[in-house]
Amino acid sequence: MEVRLHCLLLSSSIQTDIIREVVGARTPCVGVAGTIISGGFSWLSSEYGCISDPANMLDVKVVKYDGSVVWASREPELLWALRGGGGGFGVVVKVVLRVFPYPQNIWAGPILIPREQLQQVAEGIARFVSEPVDPKITMFLYVVKGRLLESIGTDSDMLVIHAFDAHGENHGRASFQWALDIAGAVDQTRVTTLAGVADLQNKAHIVKGSMKQFWAPLLLREISKETITKAIQWSEDIQHLDKSLGDCTYLIFELLSSVSGTNQTY
Repeated sequence: MEVRLHCLLLSSSIQTDIIREVVGARTPCVGVAGTIISGGFSWLSSEYGCISDPANMLDVKVVKYDGSVVWASREPELLWALRGGGGGFGVVVKVVLRVFPYPQNIWAGPILIPREQLQQVAEGIARFVSEPVDPKITMFLYVVKGRLLESIGTDSDMLVIHAFDAHGENHGRASFQWALDIAGAVDQTRVTTLAGVADLQNKAHIVKGSMKQFWAPLLLREISKETITKAIQWSEDIQHLDKSLGDCTYLIFELLSSVSGTNQTY
């Protein structure tokens, strides 16, 4: 598959020293085309929307089931379907994406917190999302246990806050001080580029191909301390049904502020 990039000039002069990025996936362990046409959440989504939004995905070349090859922009209904409808409409061979100038000194990475500190984590996240969040600041929370522990280099169940602040290290540490100050927290954050942020999750490939996966996403407009604690308790309770199910279950809270400035949780 070929990806073409379209540069959006924000001024009349061309600045060659500005690095431009696409609104791309949060992890390198997913397919490019599948992520794009399935909607696609990005570290930039709070600011620029989903990958397949009209402002980001400009066009797609598709091999249709009758063998014809078309640019989806010539068939508006097809282009509409490809903005989140998945791969049932043909084979994607080219994608045209818009690029945007973006900071190159991003503070990001995991903050590992012992499972026993769940109440403090839940309280901190509830406070964090109770007010509008700067679109260059985002995070997700996930629970790591069982077979997935190797991916973060630990052997005990952990809560992981994956922080992201494109304003840099000082701003990021101030924004996530509440998490860094929790007893037992292990700081694995760093200053890096957007590509470097994606590489932080490269170890997730260790479970690739070792299990059949089924995702059940849920969109919440608001999130509370009780919602977080109940969800994590559920992920632990299912171990009593089947140990392998418990060891291999992902529970991820993707916390995003919308482009309108309100906060949402996925």
